Amino acid sequence: LHKFDSPGTCRKKSIWRNSGEQEVSKCCFTSLLYATRDGSEETSPTSRETLVEKSRREAAELRQRAQQILAEANAAEMALKESRSMQQSRQTSETDAFIEQLFGSKNCTPPVIAEKIIQERWSQEQLVSATERLHERRSEALGSFAPSMDDYDGFQIGDVRNAAVINSTEWQAMDGLLQSLVEAAFILDKNYDETGDDNNGRWSGRAGIALSTRLKELQRSDQKTFERKYATSTKNNSSDVVQGYTRQTLGSPSNSPNNRDMNMTNIMELLPMVPLWVPASFLPFVLIAKEKLDPNDAKAIRDKVLTGTEFFCTNWERMPSAAIYRGNFRPQSGGDDLSPAEERNQTAFFFHNVQQRLALRGMADRVQLFFLPDPEWRPNVNERESEPKPVILALPKVIEPEQASERGKTIKAVTGISSMVTVFTAFAYAVACYALNTRFFESVVNQNDFTVLVACIPVFLGTLGVQALHEVAHFVVAKKSGMKIGLPVLLPSLQLGTFGSITPLRSFPPDRSALLDFALSGPMATLALSGLLMLGGISATLHATAEQLSFFPVIPAALLKCSFLTGSIMSMLAPKTMLVPLSQPIPIHPAFVVGFAGLISSALNLLPIGRLDGGRACSAVFGSRFNSLMTLLTLSLMAILSISGSSTIAIFWGALVVLFQRQPDIPIRNEITEVDDVRFGVYTISLVLALLALAPFPGGTGFL
Repeated sequence: LHKFDSPGTCRKKSIWRNSGEQEVSKCCFTSLLYATRDGSEETSPTSRETLVEKSRREAAELRQRAQQILAEANAAEMALKESRSMQQSRQTSETDAFIEQLFGSKNCTPPVIAEKIIQERWSQEQLVSATERLHERRSEALGSFAPSMDDYDGFQIGDVRNAAVINSTEWQAMDGLLQSLVEAAFILDKNYDETGDDNNGRWSGRAGIALSTRLKELQRSDQKTFERKYATSTKNNSSDVVQGYTRQTLGSPSNSPNNRDMNMTNIMELLPMVPLWVPASFLPFVLIAKEKLDPNDAKAIRDKVLTGTEFFCTNWERMPSAAIYRGNFRPQSGGDDLSPAEERNQTAFFFHNVQQRLALRGMADRVQLFFLPDPEWRPNVNERESEPKPVILALPKVIEPEQASERGKTIKAVTGISSMVTVFTAFAYAVACYALNTRFFESVVNQNDFTVLVACIPVFLGTLGVQALHEVAHFVVAKKSGMKIGLPVLLPSLQLGTFGSITPLRSFPPDRSALLDFALSGPMATLALSGLLMLGGISATLHATAEQLSFFPVIPAALLKCSFLTGSIMSMLAPKTMLVPLSQPIPIHPAFVVGFAGLISSALNLLPIGRLDGGRACSAVFGSRFNSLMTLLTLSLMAILSISGSSTIAIFWGALVVLFQRQPDIPIRNEITEVDDVRFGVYTISLVLALLALAPFPGGTGFL
């Protein structure tokens, strides 16, 4: 190498500079081969330069040939892809034509489809192809997972840009065709087993199992694909996120709006796409909303409605049916030195102003806004913030609580049956009040004289009348606040005649004060009337003659001691009555037993549980988070009392609550503005009265 072209020699000839180290190495190697072939004689400088040029030309030719081969490979690959695409398109067209021929008629029931398959002599392979194509079309209706918008800033769970708008009509149509096709295959299999007809040698007798198995394989494949894409797109542990969010309560499907075409399977399929900033109380509305939030409206809310207000929007997110706007709420004056009353006025004025601006932009008929604490705030995560910041949530205007017209026949039937049973239990309660009356018992049992049952009518009508006042108070306050409510559903009770009723809300409460007024109006009106009836009944009993007492209801003394409030009233007005044994029968005026039933039923409804009046009042005063905690604690206490056997009424009342009233109530439009001090005081008094009514008097057994 030293004799021939060393790097130093190449540098002198400027080859190193012009051709680089790689060309120098080629030159040295070529010279070495030349020397090996020709012996030790040296090559002239001219020959060496000729060899370098030749090597360059050969390298250029090889590169050119390589580029040609690559171009040919690319062309062959494109041709193959195009051929496969054309073949796939042709197969898809043939399968679509087959599906159109199979399901073309209006009557697409499984027996009709099975008969058509026999007539056309279609094979099992054709049905498998049809199943695959129907599944593909059903999947296409769900949209794509990939982001597609220019302003996309990264994957966000539930962002509308992660998926195309779901075509629910197409999805339901394809799903129905799939189910009909599988059922038709099972019909043909059954016919094959019974008759041995193999459809001209093209039927195996196991097509139904083959189609259902293939459909499950496709669904599992889609699920794995979704999980892989989902895990790749998220930055954190997506499994923990989805599982944690799935555990949140969705509420009863029957209480969700516009859900006649949805089932829990559909909801669970869509649940992973819902972002974590959607509160649990909004899930039933967001998951099955049939109309989406217009992206232009969502952007206009940030740019035109919120801009210039006390709410400085720092970021926002949206999904097909909702949008959230986060930021800082800055009052116009006062800052952090605002009193609670001034702060309430500021937040109430701000939200009223925002809704007016929304109406001025012409969006009030398409969009509705909610002012609520940040749903994603957690005390152990957001250490810098002692409480959640307020956010604005936007939903389509068409989203509303379940309306009476949307209720299914089963729910309507249960409602009617419950009301009829309540009428029966109310009359049974009236009869039970007279069961210990000697004259009444003698007439009914020994003389078969049922005319004495007429004496029960005042108690029967009074019990239902007190409950009617409860509902009238709800109706009056709801109308004053602009809230829509549904017809009440009476709840039967053998102990009290009726536990009250379920009064559904048909619109979102405007604010916490309106919800509190609505929730307390019924129980407080009933408590006031019940108290007056009890006082009047005690007074009438004390001034009644012996003859009059013989026609009064008779109750055991233990009933007077089961309520601390009742026992206290009796101790003040008739102290000697509280000294008798618990089993001692005591005649009492009918007004007292009517007021007693109203007192206990109102106290039970004031317990802070779910959608009870007490639960709604607790949400209005302390917020929905606190109400969820109180619901859990109260139900746990009632379960302990029921298991221990210390309270029989807790068993029946707890069962009704767990079945129908345990879910969180519908959201409030303005959850930030708190109730004033007067309302807080009224709620405190009502809760104390309820606890006193349910707690036992010394020496007695309470209801709870």
